Amino acid sequence: MNSGVFGVATDDMQVQVAFGDNDRRLIHDYYRHKKIKHKKMPPGLAKKGKLPPGLQKQLRKKGKLPPGLAKRYLPHELEDRLTPVPRGYVRLKVGGDIVLMDKETEVIVDIIHGIG
Repeated sequence: MNSGVFGVATDDMQVQVAFGDNDRRLIHDYYRHKKIKHKKMPPGLAKKGKLPPGLQKQLRKKGKLPPGLAKRYLPHELEDRLTPVPRGYVRLKVGGDIVLMDKETEVIVDIIHGIG
């Protein structure tokens, strides 16, 4: 998944949807200073802090995660410090990664890997 390459373009405008550098730093700092307990995650996924290879491959191939995989919204105290996302997009924590996803299509447009 290439950061910053997903976007929408018209003749007059181009918009790219991705995590900005400041948001990446804030997210890394937040999770570095928080001890996160992995609730409702399969033991192997919670221990590794990242998606298993099969799910990583599916994400790279289809741009989507399988239905039913535990996805959690970011804590309000973090979300309030981040740049607002465009309408129709959401930031979620999936395993040890943070994803930026189109809510309607569930296509992942950017990922911050290995947050914890």
